Amino acid sequence: MRFVRGSQRDWIFDEHQDTKQGRSDDYDVAYAETAFFGYDFADFKIDPQWEPAAEDVVELEMNPGEAVIFTASCVHGSTPNRTERETRFAIAARYVPTHVRVYPDQDSFSAHGATFDLANYGSVVVAGANGYDHNRIRVDDNHGVKFARSADR
Repeated sequence: MRFVRGSQRDWIFDEHQDTKQGRSDDYDVAYAETAFFGYDFADFKIDPQWEPAAEDVVELEMNPGEAVIFTASCVHGSTPNRTERETRFAIAARYVPTHVRVYPDQDSFSAHGATFDLANYGSVVVAGANGYDHNRIRVDDNHGVKFARSADR
């Protein structure tokens, strides 16, 4: 993984902008020329001239089974996976206290030139109690299986 030191403090990319290229029905990630679902992330730069200073790029080599947790606002990326049989994946999660309103008064969310339907979206209480009722709370997954904490209540 590569990170840009201090980038979490600056607004470098506006991911709501339209892109010159992006997802399409014929997009095949296996043969992509770009690094992020067909997007050239440079299209999202607020300042098109911005480039990270070489001394601010930090490389983190990870071994199989390791994980790293960081804020999504930190500019990050990785080199292409050139292995034949090894898979790597990312999980994006956001943890917020229950007083934070998640997608308030929204039926959809736009990012990376696409609009995402929030009809089935909901927060999951992973610790403590929901004392605010600001958000739609999910108690089961998309297959109808109850989350362990929800089953206990």
